[in-house]
Amino acid sequence: MKKKKTVAADQKDVAGEMGANGVADTGTNGISREIIDSSKKLVKNEKANIARAENKMREVLMKQIRDEKKELEKLLKETKSCLYGTKNQSQRETDEILETGKRMGLALTPKDARMIKRELKSLTAAGSQNSMAHALKTMEQRVGKRGTIFILMSVIWIIKAACPMPANASAYQVKAKALATIQTADAAGYFSPAFSGLALLITNTSDLFDAIEAFEADDGTGSSEAVEAAVALVKISIDLLVAYVNKLCLADQTNASAIIAAAGMKEVHKKPKNVKPDFSIEQGATGEVKLTSLAGKFGGKRVATNYYWQYGLKAGITMTWINLPDTVNRCKTTATGMPIDTVVFFRKATRTARGGLSPWSAPIAISPK
Repeated sequence: MKKKKTVAADQKDVAGEMGANGVADTGTNGISREIIDSSKKLVKNEKANIARAENKMREVLMKQIRDEKKELEKLLKETKSCLYGTKNQSQRETDEILETGKRMGLALTPKDARMIKRELKSLTAAGSQNSMAHALKTMEQRVGKRGTIFILMSVIWIIKAACPMPANASAYQVKAKALATIQTADAAGYFSPAFSGLALLITNTSDLFDAIEAFEADDGTGSSEAVEAAVALVKISIDLLVAYVNKLCLADQTNASAIIAAAGMKEVHKKPKNVKPDFSIEQGATGEVKLTSLAGKFGGKRVATNYYWQYGLKAGITMTWINLPDTVNRCKTTATGMPIDTVVFFRKATRTARGGLSPWSAPIAISPK
């Protein structure tokens, strides 16, 4: 017992000595509070420096991405191309509205298209007939008179006429004569005032008949060129006749279908949804891009077609187009060995015996993987 008391007394003396020397017992194996605080401050500063460095690096990378995006947008604009696989459903809907407006002769802008989409959603959301009527009644207040005209013309299908003509010159003349006879008789009473170009249509149709007879006589008085020229003149008269019938239809949409039938013509049908694009591309295996064209047609019927394919690379302001192997009666091909992660442009053209060589399609860009 005496020995234990001696040890305790010694420990007490040591503690008293440490207190006298100004060293506190921190419970950290003798490390002072100042050293611990200094270490914590160094760690905190180091973390802050790392965070600042990371933020700076992130800003540099984001700026690089923005610059590359601007450069790509500039490149696509210069080459009048679109980028494969970058359009979402909303953008595709905007493109569809712009295309519909173009077919109807309306110069719609992307802003107009977005406005039309908003109004269409508003009309779709109308829960009752009264709500629909109110939405239509107040449309002009929201988008103005011009916007209302755009929307109504875009969403309301106008019944109008088309007059497909046969490719054969003799059949062309027979149908043109029948159309002129219908206008002359006006059995249904729809064609008032009368077609102002009727007399010229009759004359041109008669001249086409004479040109065909001279050519078929094979006595040197006629030629295929003369027949083609006569057909071209009749076509002008037919186009004017279609415009005349459509003017009557626009003024009387209630009887538009009957007017078209009485004129010996056909109604233009609405464009079906999900129509395939004329030219499309798709990422294939590594370094490969699949190209697809609509099948070649003439007069609405599939015909033998040669397909021409090209890919383009741009260096500075110079675009270089490189031929890919042609295909015959095959509207698909695969471009192989394409540079990886580099913007590559693709386009196609077709040639048919009767339709001749088509223009090159609008280029489509992709960065092959």
